[in-house]
Amino acid sequence: MNGGNGVAGGTTRGRGARARRLLLAPLAALALLLTGTACQDDEPEQPRFTDADAGAPVEVTAGESFLLALEENPSIGWEWTVIDPEPDEAVVRADGDRYESDGDEPGTGGTRLLRFEAVAAGETEITVTRLFRGEYEPETDLVFDIRVVDAG
Repeated sequence: MNGGNGVAGGTTRGRGARARRLLLAPLAALALLLTGTACQDDEPEQPRFTDADAGAPVEVTAGESFLLALEENPSIGWEWTVIDPEPDEAVVRADGDRYESDGDEPGTGGTRLLRFEAVAAGETEITVTRLFRGEYEPETDLVFDIRVVDAG
């Protein structure tokens, strides 16, 4: 008989609040951990080459990855792709690509990141072209002269 002063109810609410705090503490810690992880780059720093580097020799070290970072705007139909002749896979191997947008607004451009791995010492060329709505336009071709040197 608590006479309506809420003491008995307060005890129950106190246990419930403590249980919620005990449950929420690990969830908050997990959320903080995931936020910190999401902010980290999932890739180590890699050499980046742009259209300004095309036509001149670029040097990378065997065993390292590098990127061709090319401005594109797929929302209006421009997209970069590797074309024939493909690079010598004994020297350089394609290792995926991704698109990084410059913003969330419709029509905003961004950068196509073509990732490669330098396999072994040697020389090869990587030829890319910018397709417009899937159509090949040879005047957009870029040739990257890749020279892979030994790590030692």
